[in-house]
Amino acid sequence: MLTFSSSYLNAQNKIGIHFQAIARNNDGLIIADKKLNIKIGLYTDSIEAALVYEEIKSVKTNVLGLFFVDIGKTEEGKLITTISWDKINWEKTIQFLKVSIDPANDLQFVSLGYYPVNASPYALYA
Repeated sequence: MLTFSSSYLNAQNKIGIHFQAIARNNDGLIIADKKLNIKIGLYTDSIEAALVYEEIKSVKTNVLGLFFVDIGKTEEGKLITTISWDKINWEKTIQFLKVSIDPANDLQFVSLGYYPVNASPYALYA
């Protein structure tokens, strides 16, 4: 289970979507003070459609299980990026965010589901 919220970085010189979440295990208990991997994928038009962006990041939760990342931005802890952030067509398609978590750090990810991106970073296609 993962509780999350996101906001968009709208400044012209910033790339990415700020993402924060609380990591929880299958019993709903907070995963506190632990390093874990997350995989974030961006899909277009529907949850079955093509992957347009994906990255894996290593994060460390705080005492509340909270972690922060900037999706699309090169930052410490970024392990893998597939497909370029610049290739995403924000203007003409609906995007879905798929979040997966790897609490054991063995690259065996558990999908937490798909979430529609209800607004797009305006500065990325203005």
